[in-house]
Amino acid sequence: PSRRLLAAPPPPRRPQRVILATLPRSGSTILAQLLAQHPLVDYLGESFSWTAPDARARLDRLQVSEYDLRHRLREATEQVFGSCDPKKRICMVKVHAEHIVSPAAVADLVSPDTMVIVLQRGFEDQLASHQRALRTGMWEATPSLQRQRAQLGDAACNHVDCYRDPHRILDRETAWETRRTWYRSLADLNTTKLWIHTEKVFADPERVARRIARWLELGRFQPSLATAEAALAARLNGGTNAHTRDEHPRSAYLYSSRKIK
Repeated sequence: PSRRLLAAPPPPRRPQRVILATLPRSGSTILAQLLAQHPLVDYLGESFSWTAPDARARLDRLQVSEYDLRHRLREATEQVFGSCDPKKRICMVKVHAEHIVSPAAVADLVSPDTMVIVLQRGFEDQLASHQRALRTGMWEATPSLQRQRAQLGDAACNHVDCYRDPHRILDRETAWETRRTWYRSLADLNTTKLWIHTEKVFADPERVARRIARWLELGRFQPSLATAEAALAARLNGGTNAHTRDEHPRSAYLYSSRKIK
């Protein structure tokens, strides 16, 4: 009797890789929290930040060293994305320009099928926001979170970043050159990209999150800003309810700076 040859089963489909590419003070934290509410999204936080304690702990578990991030970034990227939940459809990480050895190295983070969401904010607004955060030590993004942070005062500093240096100013020339190189490197990537103006995120973050979900073909999605703010506010009291495995507020800032004399 003849035997039917059975076709080999197709290889398991890996989650779609998504990078949220941003510069500081561009609305990425609240937007990432909204997208992470989708049940098919596994959000890995700031996975390439060696200075963030929680991210560093995860990199240690993956046996990714600081040397790897600087000199073997492509291999490190495979290990980070390989840790994503295979049952999810989307595996998303957030990347700041300061997380990698140079803005141009962003090319080592992407494969041809990686999808990139680029947050872009006006230079003057971004610089002013960053300078204000350095002056006040308040890095929270939304008015609601800022009010809760103000009520807790220094008590919140046990759980979130309160880095403050009112005598330090950012170097405009270095900031502009970093920004120019970052966005040019992103524009040159040979992959699918979605550019988002931060002003739209600030105006209606839920609407922007829904638009991104459609772009990612995730179907109908009703993100909640109140839920995202509650998750982030939980950190102020030492909670861990944010929709990310281990994103940690950063005390580092991107641009060269000097003391006010």
